[in-house]
Amino acid sequence: FSFCFIRFTDKLKLKWQSPRTTQLTTNVSYYSPSYLKVYHVHFKEKSSTFSVFTARKWHRNGIKKPRSQRYESLKGVDPKFLRNMRFAKKHNKKGLKAARKAAAQK
Repeated sequence: FSFCFIRFTDKLKLKWQSPRTTQLTTNVSYYSPSYLKVYHVHFKEKSSTFSVFTARKWHRNGIKKPRSQRYESLKGVDPKFLRNMRFAKKHNKKGLKAARKAAAQK
């Protein structure tokens, strides 16, 4: 028999395979008599189809954008900037009142 055919009992005695490889299939050889039980073993890298299946899983329910909040949190923002922003918001109202008065007088 050629070197790629392995008997079932010999297959159990094999050294540990690389963690990156996994046994794909074990097929009975058609060229051997049935009483010898000779198996043909294929090895394949694990990572080759991993990305295909995970991408398919992600797309089953659709890839959605993260929900955006109406007001983003200001946690961790520079305190000097926050203080200035508070005053700007407060005094914007004064300008609005003055604009309304001017419009009413016309």
